[in-house]
Amino acid sequence: MNAKIGIWLFAATLLCGGLSAQMGGAEEGDETDAEVNSYFETLDTDKNETITLSELKAALRKEATTEEGAEMLYLTYLQMYLLDYLSADKDDNNELTKAELKKYVTSRNSDMEFKADLSAKDMKVVEAEYLTPYVDEIYKEMDTDKDGSLTRKEAAAADNGEEPSDEEWKAVDTDSDGKVSKAEFSAYLKSELAKSYNVAKDDKSTESKPDETKPAEGKAGDTDAFALYKKKGRTWTMRTESDYSGFKNTSYMKTEIIEVTETYAMVKYTMLDKDKKAYPGMEPTETKLEFKTATGNGGTPAEAPKTEDETIKVEAGEFECVKTTTEANGAKSIVWTSKKTPGLLVKVVSEASGGKTTMELIEFKDE
Repeated sequence: MNAKIGIWLFAATLLCGGLSAQMGGAEEGDETDAEVNSYFETLDTDKNETITLSELKAALRKEATTEEGAEMLYLTYLQMYLLDYLSADKDDNNELTKAELKKYVTSRNSDMEFKADLSAKDMKVVEAEYLTPYVDEIYKEMDTDKDGSLTRKEAAAADNGEEPSDEEWKAVDTDSDGKVSKAEFSAYLKSELAKSYNVAKDDKSTESKPDETKPAEGKAGDTDAFALYKKKGRTWTMRTESDYSGFKNTSYMKTEIIEVTETYAMVKYTMLDKDKKAYPGMEPTETKLEFKTATGNGGTPAEAPKTEDETIKVEAGEFECVKTTTEANGAKSIVWTSKKTPGLLVKVVSEASGGKTTMELIEFKDE
């Protein structure tokens, strides 16, 4: 990351297409053809004159893996090409042709105030493929206390000690609690994106909400969202396996409740690699979890999730669970939560166009 650029400005400058950055003042004709040909030479690896999303990601991943800070470099490359790719693929069939790209480039070059369109489907791809991984990388670097939020001091530490201005901070700290959550940072990036693109709204996201007065199945009478964390000595370990565009990764997270009071719990998190060994230089972190209701600012699912009882076997044993299935815009998530120990995730399977992630409980100690 360029430490000389404020983190918020740095993030906002990323949200412009690669072609738009290259083509300022370009004229139609030969120069447009050259831009289109250059784009295809970079990404059309099978030379069939169409580019798929998987092909685009694989080509950019290959470009980034030889450099230091490969993941952030890959994400930087990705957003540069992804926004143009999605905007130009007007029929949303995930096959960008030269004709589609040339039409898009011609429109952009001929109008200085041109704003490309991003459909609701496009935004789901942007969020899954770029925004979420990008925010995760930012927080991995800047969130030094690993509490899932950023303070002004943490932001300053990443920018040579220069804190964001009041105006910059207010733009992201929308609930004015002095911290920026991942949800707030992601919302900020989306708002910046909407300044340069015609971003379609997902009408389904504003449909009727689930009945919040009805207790979730399997949790009747349980209103304590922090019950899982209120027993000192309780420990559990989750294994996460992900496969995105052929890139597979396995890691483990061990959670330990080391102290419990009436108002908070001290929770210790230990990240382990695929061999269940500590990552070099990554020490366990301890987080103070306060027992107070958080105010979320995320959207609601397009449809109310489906729930049912199901008993499943995982490495940690057999558990009676509430199974919750959520589907929206091509993405599907299935979550199994323990009925005996509310809040304990037993298994999670998430699938989207980019790949699949599976989380599974491998050990649970309730002593």
